[in-house]
Amino acid sequence: MNKSSDTDMTFKDVVSMVTSANATLIEHVDILAEYNMQSTTTLGQQKTPGVTDTEESQTNLLNRVKILERAKISLQETQQKTEDDMSEMKQWRDNYVTEQSDRTTRIEQLSKKQKLNLKNFRKQMSEQEKKAKDLNKEIESLKEKESKSNKTLDKLSLDLKEYENNLLK
Repeated sequence: MNKSSDTDMTFKDVVSMVTSANATLIEHVDILAEYNMQSTTTLGQQKTPGVTDTEESQTNLLNRVKILERAKISLQETQQKTEDDMSEMKQWRDNYVTEQSDRTTRIEQLSKKQKLNLKNFRKQMSEQEKKAKDLNKEIESLKEKESKSNKTLDKLSLDLKEYENNLLK
C-alpha cells in the first residue's frame, strides 16, 4: 500500500472505495454460494422418466460448479485481502493521527519554551539597558568630578605660581 501523500485522494475516499469493494465482494460470494447450492441440488435430483441427460452435460455442469467454487474461493480470498488492507489502513491512520498529535504536542512545548526564552531575553536586555544607563550616569558624574578636579588643579597651579612669584620678589 502506498502511504505517501502524492495523490489527491483523501483517507475517507480510500475507505469508501474499499468499503464499496468489500460490499460488492460479499454480494458476489452470496450469489456464487446460492448458484453453487442450486447447481448441487440440480445434480442430486433423480431423473424424471422419459428425460435423458447426457454425460457431457453433467460433466459440463460439474465443471461449471468447480469453476464457480474456485471463483467463490478467489472472491473469499479477495475479501480477506480487502479486510486485511482495511485493517492496515486503519492502523496507518491511527499511527498518522498519533504522530500528528505527538508533533503538535512537541510544537506546543517548543513554542512555550521559545516564549519563555524570549521573555528571559527581554528581561536580560532590560537589565543590561538599566546597567548601561547607570554606567552612563556614573561616567557623567566622573566627568564632572574630573572637570572640577581640573579646575581646582588649575587654580592651585595658578596659586602656586603666584606664591612662587611672591617668594622670588
